[in-house]
Formats: sequence, C-alpha cells, structure tokens
Amino acid sequence: MNYLLHLITIVGIFSVLAISLDLLIGYCGLFSLCQAAVYGVGAYVSAILLNRYGCGFGVSWGAALIAGTFAGVTLSVLASRMRGDAFTLMTLAFQVMATGVAQNATSHTGGAYGITNVPGLPDHFLGRTGTYACVALVAVTLSIGLLWRIRSSQFGRSLRAIRDDELAAAGLGKPVFRMRMTAAGLSGAMAALAGAIYASYVGFIDSSSFGLAESFVILTMVVLGGPCSLRGPLVGAGAVLLIPELLRAVHVGNAAAANLQQITFGLLLIIAMYARPQGLFGAYRI
Repeated sequence: MNYLLHLITIVGIFSVLAISLDLLIGYCGLFSLCQAAVYGVGAYVSAILLNRYGCGFGVSWGAALIAGTFAGVTLSVLASRMRGDAFTLMTLAFQVMATGVAQNATSHTGGAYGITNVPGLPDHFLGRTGTYACVALVAVTLSIGLLWRIRSSQFGRSLRAIRDDELAAAGLGKPVFRMRMTAAGLSGAMAALAGAIYASYVGFIDSSSFGLAESFVILTMVVLGGPCSLRGPLVGAGAVLLIPELLRAVHVGNAAAANLQQITFGLLLIIAMYARPQGLFGAYRI
C-alpha cells in the first residue's frame, strides 16, 4: 500500500511539472529545456527556509512560489528578445548555470552533499505516504483546474493566437509580452510548488534531482502525452514513470534487467512518436 501511495505522490509531482511545461510549449510555443531548474528553485528555497531558518510550511512554500514565478518571468523577459532555437539554447544555458550554482553555492545549497533532514508535513491521520499522496493529488487538481481555466478563457485563446502567429496577434492589439510573461510566471509557480512538495516529501535534495536529464524527462512527458491538451501531461507523466515500473515484472537476469528495461521503454517511445507525432492526446504539434 505504501508503495502504491509513493507512486501516486511521484506521478502527481511530475504531472504538475508536465502541466507547467505544457503551458510554455503547448500554449506559448516556447520550447524550454530548463523546467527542472525552476523545479529546483522551488525545492531549494523551500528546503533552506524549512531546514536552516525553521520557517513554517506556509511561509516556505509561499516563498518557493514567489521564487518560481520570478524565475518564469525572467525567462519570459529573455524570450522577448529571442525566438525559436535561440530561446531553446538560452534555456539550456539557464539549466546548466542553475546546476552549477546549486553545486558550488555550498553555504546555502550544501553543494554536492545537498540539504538533509528537510522537515515533512504532519502525518497524524494518514501516515507520511498517505499525506503526501493527498497533497500531490490536490496540487494536480489545482494545476489541471488552472490549465482548464486558461484553455477556455480569452487569455488562453490569445496565447494560442500568439503562438501560431505572433505578428498577426500583435497587429490585432494583443499584449504579447505581458501575456507571455503572465503564462511563464504561472508555469514557474507550478514547477516551484512541485519542487517544494518533493523536497519535504523526500527529506533530502541535491543538484542531481534537478539537472538537465530531469528536464528531458519532463519534456518527454509533455511530448509523449501531447502538448496543448488537458489529458496529455497526465498521461505522459503516468506513462514515463509507470511503464518502467511495469517492466520490472519481466523476470530476466539481474545483469541484463536494467538495460533491457531501458531498451524496451525506448522502443515504446519510438513507436508512440511514430504513430502519433503530435502526442497521444496532443492538439498542437511542436
């Protein structure tokens, strides 16, 4: 039971991350490779305030949301001067820089040793895994609700218009810069919330959890599930995280198990992308 609740928690955290990145890719047309860095900003800010300064969860998670929003807005400001490949390379540079800061700012982040003993939520009634499973589900529900509200609003329709033809949207009077900045701020806040939940759930963080490989994992979830879709990020996160768990049921030699699981998962991704280039439920092809 605890293992099932653990899976629900992890899938919930990464579903929020996939939704946050989908807001950038699917609705704004901004191909970002640094979502894990924003995720890490939320985790580190929350962990530092909880562990080093003894702040409560309301203060630490609120500060994480503010820091994630600021990171997202910063990216949108840079995007105002960059488009396409240039923006993607800029986000890649931001990801590498953030990882470097986490590894070298040892007085704050703990460097390679990370931050240990991050306090967790009270678990009097449901137990630790049950409490965090509920928190993760609430975070997913709020994120999906926000995405649905954006999708069905004039704001969301304007974002998609800007994504498809920025010059035409600007000619119709759409405030391109302000709308992208708002969307990027919301995306950063969602990613930071996921980071804050992760930090207190695991109780330990270091830079390896928020590196470039993690950004590619989040991107895979969005692309596999399908950008600009309510179901896409959830299905993508579930598939990327649960399929490897299911492959563990295939009994092979211990030496070959991990490699065969990776090969099988890679083949499944290739088949899925060949059959559905826009993703399983995507409404927009990158």
